[in-house]
Amino acid sequence: MKLLIVFIVPIFYFYMSWFFPWDIFQSKSTISITYVFDTFFILTIFFIFKNKKILGKFDRKGFAFRLSAVSIIGVICILLTKSLELKSPFKYIEYLFIQILILAPIIEELVFRGAFIQVFENAKLKKPVIIYLNAILFSMSHLPALWYLPEEFHGFIGFQLLYTLLLGWICAKSRIKTKGMLEPVVLHFAFNLIFYIAVKNFGI
Repeated sequence: MKLLIVFIVPIFYFYMSWFFPWDIFQSKSTISITYVFDTFFILTIFFIFKNKKILGKFDRKGFAFRLSAVSIIGVICILLTKSLELKSPFKYIEYLFIQILILAPIIEELVFRGAFIQVFENAKLKKPVIIYLNAILFSMSHLPALWYLPEEFHGFIGFQLLYTLLLGWICAKSRIKTKGMLEPVVLHFAFNLIFYIAVKNFGI
């Protein structure tokens, strides 16, 4: 039964995120109404599994290494985006600061490194399996952009699927190591901050 839930929960989440007609409720704002569903999903999973460990422990040496890694990857992503002349949609996002520096690091981490890993750990999956599966699911969550955004952005979205796989792997490893959400949120924030700076200063 526990292994069955490992399949059911992600399928339910992606079905609701991708195929439920959220556009009926969506305002003209680019802030997605699906964040409401994400919040409900997070609270439901945390309640079911009685998750009380939110922040986790602090590992100074491990954190410094992982923060350096995501920062280097972020800078490389910016350089590749520029050199490959990939057109990103970030400059067209309304309230960019709120969306990529607050909502994305907190909500996405609570969904993927919080709720999903909670389900995977409860099913007694091995740690490497949890980390790789979580990274793949996180990368897949960015796939719908190919359906909704104009073709001019598709090259960047393809690239995004690759770098979010790597970011997801690091954040999942962080969640497993620290047994909490604080470090993954900070790592995600740091990575997105590099993109935010690049958008504001270099027009990425």
